[in-house]
Amino acid sequence: MNITLSDVVWTVICFILFILVMNFLLLKPVLNNMDRRKEKIRRAKLLAEEREEEAERLKEQRLLDEKRAADLAREESEKRLSEEAERSEKEISDLASSLAEREDEKMKEISALSKEADEKLASGTDGLADAFAEKLITGGDE
Repeated sequence: MNITLSDVVWTVICFILFILVMNFLLLKPVLNNMDRRKEKIRRAKLLAEEREEEAERLKEQRLLDEKRAADLAREESEKRLSEEAERSEKEISDLASSLAEREDEKMKEISALSKEADEKLASGTDGLADAFAEKLITGGDE
């Protein structure tokens, strides 16, 4: 087998053409696709990080809102409880004063009844004493 210079030159030229065509038809599109895919992955990672940050921020906001709502509910509950306690204390005070007034009225009635009973007893005793004395004086002859 005899290798000539023209065979070598044509082989080199064909190889260079083959490399150029492969570079143009295959390597550049593949590299471009890889670059686009890398960029897409990078953007997806950035978007995922942004969404994670947003989710974390929303979670913190939700927790803060829940805490505020719980605080408001507790304050409202304490306010209602305080109002109910004040109302109950007022009712108890009103009932106590009403009871004291009734007690005073009943004590006055008892005192009046007691005085009346004492008067009746005294007048009854006086009448009995008079009748007894009269019977003693008259000798019990009736």
